[in-house]
Amino acid sequence: SRLLIPEIFETYEKVVWIDVDTVSNHDIAELYYMDLGDHLIAAAHDIGMAGGDGSEEMFKLLRMHRNDYVNTGVLVMNCKQFRAQLTSAELLNTAARSDFDNMDQDALNFHCKGKIQYFDMKWNTNATNVNSGQANAILAEEYRHAVANPYVVHYIGPVKPWQSPNMPMARYFWKYAAETEYYDAIIQKIKNPESTQIQKMPDATLVTTFDSLSKNILYGKRWKRVIVW
Repeated sequence: SRLLIPEIFETYEKVVWIDVDTVSNHDIAELYYMDLGDHLIAAAHDIGMAGGDGSEEMFKLLRMHRNDYVNTGVLVMNCKQFRAQLTSAELLNTAARSDFDNMDQDALNFHCKGKIQYFDMKWNTNATNVNSGQANAILAEEYRHAVANPYVVHYIGPVKPWQSPNMPMARYFWKYAAETEYYDAIIQKIKNPESTQIQKMPDATLVTTFDSLSKNILYGKRWKRVIVW
């Protein structure tokens, strides 16, 4: 769906995309106001890829070095430049290639290489990477600083803190989860992962199942405007 953003939001010049498996510790407005110039996207280096994830064949197909590859879980899109240079069909056709491993992320790397503005990994801190020590010294040092002070924590991979409370950097998720009315529901889900029914909590007027949690975000007092897409 993110590949369609420039076309769907046709009146927007810039859009910030953040994956759902993230926790923000910093004001993301700073990302939005980043000057992209003529770059198509702004994103952070993928420390996993730099550290050895992904095959050499994959990077040959992408025609880029693994140190230049970005993780697109936190992304600023220059929609105006996208519309001028690429079509949604081009992006979707590339994402659908059977020889690419990461679908839309590979498509963005493939089409945007040479037109990427890199921001610090603190804006997209991989919580679970174990290969960071294999990356080149500059990226490894940047990643260490990001872990020490992450602006956005990204729980990349199949295991999430709401499934495994002791995973690396899970404390950031639980810090905010404990401040919400959904904390007890999350604990129930961990205790009984097969259950789809969640007991209604005393102060929850709208939410009785995990499937409807996102609807209640719209009623949060913290938000001035939320688009749930």
